[in-house]
Amino acid sequence: MIELVYKENSQSQYSFLFTKGDTLLLGIHQRNPWMKTINRKTTPYQDNMEVMRNRELYPSNYTKLQDFYFLWNSNVASVIQLDLKVELNHGKNEAKNSLNAELSWIDSLRKAKLVSEKVAEFYSSKARFELEKLKFFDVDNGKFDTEAAIESILGSEWDSPYNFKNVYMNDFVDFLLTSKASDVLSRQESVFTKDTKSPFGKTMLFKYLEQSLPFLSFAEAEVWLNRYGPELTDKAQFDFLKAMNSAFIGQKADMDLMGLGKNLLFSRKF
Repeated sequence: MIELVYKENSQSQYSFLFTKGDTLLLGIHQRNPWMKTINRKTTPYQDNMEVMRNRELYPSNYTKLQDFYFLWNSNVASVIQLDLKVELNHGKNEAKNSLNAELSWIDSLRKAKLVSEKVAEFYSSKARFELEKLKFFDVDNGKFDTEAAIESILGSEWDSPYNFKNVYMNDFVDFLLTSKASDVLSRQESVFTKDTKSPFGKTMLFKYLEQSLPFLSFAEAEVWLNRYGPELTDKAQFDFLKAMNSAFIGQKADMDLMGLGKNLLFSRKF
């Protein structure tokens, strides 16, 4: 199966799933992208699952889950502290209810043979994953429980080579790192480096190293690379991190600090 993702304002909006070798007709219908497979017989649901979902389950182009994320991110990014607990709890409950409704809707399409088993499982897996994530949004404290989320996902149905790609796990790890940004600057081991045996654990390790190495001294970075290198997914990731660190070593000094009668030249990343 091949997934095409339609993005709007850098945000993933719709996901379309096809079989390798499909010939597609791309169009616009009711101001939304519309796909049609023309070299084999399919249904509109099979080709446009998420567009059809929004039309049949929601009165707008945006899901209840997207509404909750928008409100959450707006509240977190706000310079002025706002008390939106009531609105956030309402939005979270609506998102949860809508995802359960979506799962029932997908199951009904599967039973009616309007979508294939693979397509139904793909979108069901995404909905179940979002339901799991919602548990860790602590509205009362305005925080996302990163450690509990990591513990829940490690070894779960999504922590496998197949489902790992279905739920945009790379984006989720980026979100986890953002929610626990202090770890990146800590220059210490982190929850992101503790369990590196599974696809999810290895992705967390790579992305954590990618963000943390620039804040270490060159010597410390080499120690970390030698220590964690064997635990990465493949040698290509290690080579990338190694090259990134070496590139900084070769930089010319761009700061000249004077103090105590000495000139100190710095070329380390800040």
